[in-house]
Amino acid sequence: MASRDSAGIVLAQVNGLYNRSIFDDSVPSDHLSIAENITFGESGWGTRYGTRSLYNVGTIRRFFHYNRLNEVPRLLILNESGDLFDSTRITQSILSIPRMVDFTAAQFFNNIYITPHDRNTGIENETIYVYDGTRCRPVGGAAPAGSIAATVSNLSGHVEAGIHIFAISYETDTGYITKPGPVIYATVTAPGNRQIDITGIPIGPTGTVARRILTTRRIDPAKYTGNQDGYEFYFVPTGRLADNTTITATVDFYDADLLATADYLFDQLGTIPAGVGITTYQNSLVVWGEYGEPSTVRISKQGDPEAFDAVDGLLTIAPNESGGVKNCVEFRDSLYILKSQRTYSTSRDLVNPELPAFWRVISIDEGVGTECFGIASILDTTGPNTDAFIVAAFSGIYLFNGLYNQPEFSWKIDDLWHNIDRSRFDEIQVYNDIVGNQIYVFLPDSTILVAGYRNGLGFQAVRWARWTFPWRITAIGINVEADRAEHLLIAGDGQLWEMDPLKRNDGVEAIHTHVRYAPQAQDTEGAVFNFTSLKLRALGFGDVQVKLFGLDGVNEYPVREIGLTQTPGKEYGRLTNLVSERCAVELELVNASEYIRVQKLTLFAYPLWAERPSDSA
Repeated sequence: MASRDSAGIVLAQVNGLYNRSIFDDSVPSDHLSIAENITFGESGWGTRYGTRSLYNVGTIRRFFHYNRLNEVPRLLILNESGDLFDSTRITQSILSIPRMVDFTAAQFFNNIYITPHDRNTGIENETIYVYDGTRCRPVGGAAPAGSIAATVSNLSGHVEAGIHIFAISYETDTGYITKPGPVIYATVTAPGNRQIDITGIPIGPTGTVARRILTTRRIDPAKYTGNQDGYEFYFVPTGRLADNTTITATVDFYDADLLATADYLFDQLGTIPAGVGITTYQNSLVVWGEYGEPSTVRISKQGDPEAFDAVDGLLTIAPNESGGVKNCVEFRDSLYILKSQRTYSTSRDLVNPELPAFWRVISIDEGVGTECFGIASILDTTGPNTDAFIVAAFSGIYLFNGLYNQPEFSWKIDDLWHNIDRSRFDEIQVYNDIVGNQIYVFLPDSTILVAGYRNGLGFQAVRWARWTFPWRITAIGINVEADRAEHLLIAGDGQLWEMDPLKRNDGVEAIHTHVRYAPQAQDTEGAVFNFTSLKLRALGFGDVQVKLFGLDGVNEYPVREIGLTQTPGKEYGRLTNLVSERCAVELELVNASEYIRVQKLTLFAYPLWAERPSDSA
């Protein structure tokens, strides 16, 4: 089909979308100026998978995938009315907060911790919630009320002679132990050879699984000040009542048995203010960006996700700067803290591991930060892979491996990135699919940028594409159940959709596959060519619309459609007759069930003139 004098330009290795200039001839020859709804293989490209409906639940604002031990994977789904549902019982909300614009969740042990927010700060007068797969309740709990009494028992024992003060704490079904109560503790003077009877032990609220008895070591009566809070309290070793019904107990102990201090309970918060984000760090729960204190980061006691010290369990990050903390992530034993345009770092202090107020905070970057969903989530966890984590900032998408790598990861699509509406930047959501080697970036215009990194996680190696769908997208996520590379979840059109390799449509709607290659030419700069024909090595189903464009998209030249089959047994060929310095080939499929897989495209041309005549002055 090619003329004897025509030379072939073979386009096999396609390195994705390039968008850095208004001039189409700035696109490198192995890139695309349009890359819509495609994925990339070792060579060539193909139509992305279609989608199937999972749930029909109305408009979805956010969803969160989680796994409980020995249970089926689930989703938490937030609708536009502020109702939060579990996907296992989609008609009954587990939490309803009309002011909840959005939420963030983190899994700790076998529970899910949820913070309601508006993408800027936590909801005013709201708290963190814990969900155990059945019941959702505020974290923490109030101290016991009422009154208790402590008296010397008739039973012989070993409680050492002197004054002992007793208090009670509730233990919840998540292991949280409340601040001690009641307001007035019980005081008894032990003779030294008896046990102690405790009566009037209060019954806890729903969710209480035990009550804990606390006491002081002996106090010399001559030195007793009457200040009940002036002495150290300990957990009585036999003082755990593993029910919520018993109201009396008898305890016996030596002072030497009192080893586990309970003093931390006195300073801890009973309720934790809702923040704009929540995560984990070295076996602690971290929450940040609360209403009225947007620069505050609270960090729980290690192994106790609901125990937050009200005085020393927090960091305040540059409160004089505009804007609060928007995101946090653990990386290489440090906690990275990000505002909209700032990045800081801290780490657990070896001297004060449970007192975050004493940890050192270091400024990492004063120009790069992110919003509440701008750090890539890996499956159901927010954070890094082995070498770096990914941050969506105003100036671009970055890889962070101790410093922000330059050029930015999104360097190839710089123009596209800088055209994003900055007022809606808090809607951007990033996921890292480490199984499929793809990064998904949900944009406010209801499209998804997809970065394939099978060739490497670097700004030159990454291959970009843009995915569109026939509905307004409101959120994306990853389905960790799916045993395949493509398992993106998409909320849109009142439904939750899952990408499925067996589907060729989005529901019943066509997938619009649209590709335009970079303008091609032979090596001679400024020469004019006659582009005479093309060959396409491809397979698929449907009719490919083919167009040729000259420099700057002028001189459009339509080509007869190519009918695809799954076993063509040949290269498809078409005659063309475009005269221009360069030629861009465009392929498009627009009908339902159509798809294409392209291995290579060959464009044939021969030179007509060394250059065009100069324009007259």
